[in-house]
Amino acid sequence: MGSTHPGFVGIEGYVVDETRNTLVIVGEKVWRVPKDICIFEFETEDGTKIKIPGERLVGRPEMRLKKRWRK
Repeated sequence: MGSTHPGFVGIEGYVVDETRNTLVIVGEKVWRVPKDICIFEFETEDGTKIKIPGERLVGRPEMRLKKRWRK
């Protein structure tokens, strides 16, 4: 994970909860990470890695499903 805040760089773990502005990640410890200042890298079960800017994740999860994204 990348971030403009040095304390959030390199955090690894599983996303266990999400709010409008944060993700809760559990790894070596539990972190509540703000979405808007981070770039997240998610790894799928088949090993594919996906980078997503946190600004695209900001908002309530149920509202994001209705939003249309430009490529």
